[in-house]
Amino acid sequence: MVGADARPAWDSARVEVTADLPPGLPPVRADADRLAQALHNLVYNAVRHTPPGGIVVVGAAAEPGHVTLTVRDSGEGIPAESLPHVWERFYQVEPSAGGAGLGLSIVRELAELMEGTVAVESTPGEGSCFAIRLPRA
Repeated sequence: MVGADARPAWDSARVEVTADLPPGLPPVRADADRLAQALHNLVYNAVRHTPPGGIVVVGAAAEPGHVTLTVRDSGEGIPAESLPHVWERFYQVEPSAGGAGLGLSIVRELAELMEGTVAVESTPGEGSCFAIRLPRA
């Protein structure tokens, strides 16, 4: 959902979706379809939880032995007491916001199937940053 695929996010939610990808990123050991689904889930959630005029940035950084992919938003953020639970099936920070509470658990499962890990950092009122760390190829 970056580039031409981001247009629906702007048209429907007035949220800018952009990429911050450095040149020369090394390849990762990952299934392309699983990785695309995981990133789609993260971007979809970020757009849903970012108010009009906000921004979602998909980024990546090379590390020794790994590449970390991030989805950062300027949305509502997640309370600290909810952070340990966001990867659990059916868990919803705000049940009235809709959804089934499956998206982030699917992201975690897909990352783990690709021998990766997931993490989240968030500040209520400022936004969240979700990360998938995958081994280099």
